[in-house]
Amino acid sequence: MLPDGRRVVSGSSDASLRIWDIASGRSLAVWDGAHLGAYAVAAAPGGTRVAAGCKEGVVREFSTADGRLLRELAGHRGGVLAVTVSADG
Repeated sequence: MLPDGRRVVSGSSDASLRIWDIASGRSLAVWDGAHLGAYAVAAAPGGTRVAAGCKEGVVREFSTADGRLLRELAGHRGGVLAVTVSADG
């Protein structure tokens, strides 16, 4: 869930991430870039960034404003099954 309490982010095996409006159930945005799929997602405290743990062993950080890829953290040998963002971002 994003900090505003009105939106949630999901990751999927279809290589996309989505932002959803909780009240209406509508998909507000679809971002490609999880390549082989995203196992886990976590929002930064300010709600401006989302981290996605991806199947190919990479953590990708996206901007929630426009879905732009901000950075990739590579190095795992297997899929990243969990991600979290520290309280200080």
